[in-house]
Amino acid sequence: MASAARYYNLDSMIRAFIEKNGGGNIINLGAGLETAYYRLNEQSATFYEIDMPDVIAARRTILGEQKNEVLIAGDIFDMEWVKQIDKSVPTLLVVSGVFQYFKEDAVVQFINNVKRVFSKVELIFDATNETGIKYTNKYVKKTGNTGALMYFYINDGAEFAERTETKLVEERVFFTDARKMLKKKLGIYTRIAMKIVDDKKRGVLLHLRIK
Repeated sequence: MASAARYYNLDSMIRAFIEKNGGGNIINLGAGLETAYYRLNEQSATFYEIDMPDVIAARRTILGEQKNEVLIAGDIFDMEWVKQIDKSVPTLLVVSGVFQYFKEDAVVQFINNVKRVFSKVELIFDATNETGIKYTNKYVKKTGNTGALMYFYINDGAEFAERTETKLVEERVFFTDARKMLKKKLGIYTRIAMKIVDDKKRGVLLHLRIK
């Protein structure tokens, strides 16, 4: 449910950006096998899918490279990928399920690097708060997969925006629409869990205007 709700909201936010700007760049950082290009079917925008070389090779084999879609192999943090981007048009960076695995210093440095490169750019990414990270890591440790521990969290979106000298466009919780749409189709435990996650902001999407 969390994954479905995350993508539902991401699609809504990306589509709004494209409509507002009449197109632009949609850059999926840490793209993996992300299928936003197919779900949205927005031909007025150019989609860039960026990930490590082995991941991009797998993506090319499985999904191919479509019209108005560009696959780029590289580390999202080293910024070499920007050389292949048309930076003159409005750009939306989408980072889904990635930042959590890095320390805050790396995320803040990434935002600072983006400021220096792009003239008009926004960023959407998912985050949890400190309590959410603790619960998640407790579960991960139980699985024995200690290589998947998470570090980055945000307790206050407005404070993070101020600290990184960006503008907070929106802070959206995951399950508002899902709870309305599904209602009693969900079990009582699931509905309670979703409400707690929303109320305590244990899962949010942050939309920042960087420059």
